[in-house]
Amino acid sequence: MKEILKPIIRPIFFGFLFYLFILLGYNADFISNDSIRTWTAIIAGILFMYLIVYAAINKKESFVINAIGFYITHILFSIGMPIFLIINQVFFTDHNKSEPKSLIERDKIEFVSSPIDCNKIKYGTFLNGIDTIIRYSENNKDYELVKVVGFEDKLNRIKWLDSCSYVRVINKGSVTKHIRLGNIKDGEHQMYEKPAIAHKMSEENIKTLTELKN
Repeated sequence: MKEILKPIIRPIFFGFLFYLFILLGYNADFISNDSIRTWTAIIAGILFMYLIVYAAINKKESFVINAIGFYITHILFSIGMPIFLIINQVFFTDHNKSEPKSLIERDKIEFVSSPIDCNKIKYGTFLNGIDTIIRYSENNKDYELVKVVGFEDKLNRIKWLDSCSYVRVINKGSVTKHIRLGNIKDGEHQMYEKPAIAHKMSEENIKTLTELKN
């Protein structure tokens, strides 16, 4: 019995590593978010490739034996991974902890929007450092002119959703950005900006603007 199983153990081992790397490939963020895990995966991958080449040169198992070993590993992964994920979800996942859905929520920023105060800064010229943002209305349409030092001026067509929120739109009405105004105090306000479609939190930002009085 041992003589029968012994040739299959090596293919099962390589099959396990093969499916493990496929699993890590589908969850690349788990590796890339930590340098130790990244280097561990790289070194393990190099050793894995070396073992495969070494086995192919020095071990002469038949193709059928290798195929059986990989097939057994496939069955074990198909059965074992769902069970592992269920156990992890039930016993090791903190169900009371939810992932932050925005930059404001993640950084625990208090962002207060008052319709009365927002109406006062709905239009005007505002400074963001050395850059300028101008919101104005013309021919019953609203616009936002963004002047960034060193770059070409950018004119955005905007549509107000309420007193404190508006979106930037392009041709045919496609929405590109969602803007929310708030924390208005002493001639300053903050502008929370995020893409209108699914996006990474790193694409969101909060700018502090100072109103430029005439």
